[in-house]
Amino acid sequence: MANKMTKEQQELARGLIECGAFKDKTKSPEGKGFRYKIHDIKPELPLFPNYMDLRVIRSFPRLLSLAASEYVKLIHRQNWEYDYLADIPTGATPFTTLVSHFMSMKYISPRGDKKKHGSGAVIDGIYQKGDRVVVVDDLVSQGASKLETLDILKNEGLVPAGVVVLINRQQGGDKELQKTGIPFASVFTLSELLDFYLSEKLMSKDIYEESIKYIEK
Repeated sequence: MANKMTKEQQELARGLIECGAFKDKTKSPEGKGFRYKIHDIKPELPLFPNYMDLRVIRSFPRLLSLAASEYVKLIHRQNWEYDYLADIPTGATPFTTLVSHFMSMKYISPRGDKKKHGSGAVIDGIYQKGDRVVVVDDLVSQGASKLETLDILKNEGLVPAGVVVLINRQQGGDKELQKTGIPFASVFTLSELLDFYLSEKLMSKDIYEESIKYIEK
């Protein structure tokens, strides 16, 4: 996809490195790679050669706007029927807020922890049972947070129409989502970003090859 990216996608991809949302192992502690949540369960796994924290994008309005625009285009390309959006707090909240504005479409927020006061809401926002919802998140790794959110929506009588993310890390989360029968789409795969970074000399060939091998494993 590197040579097929639009100018806006190329600007966004470069911006991920420039703002620190995407780091390779040279920026890691001791330069050996990054630990992820999965290492708590499988400490024997090798360290990751790259790391992504898309939460920092909220501090860069131009990048946030570019990302939101790509979400909108991605959603429009899907042949999904839906009534509104749902974010996965808090990583996707800034993206979903802007996507909702661009699309003039309301959105709701499933809560990871049920309120113990006031209304006791499980989901913030107004919705009706039977409504169809597109779930928005920043990226997908193993897919656990997405599956939890889908369960919350289903338990409240809502129908997940699809899941969209900015980046698919290609760590199995996309396949876990596909097992549910709910459509999934991403703006970028990690492989596509890596190809672009190599072609633009934003990443060394050694780290590129190590990253690709990690994905293949």
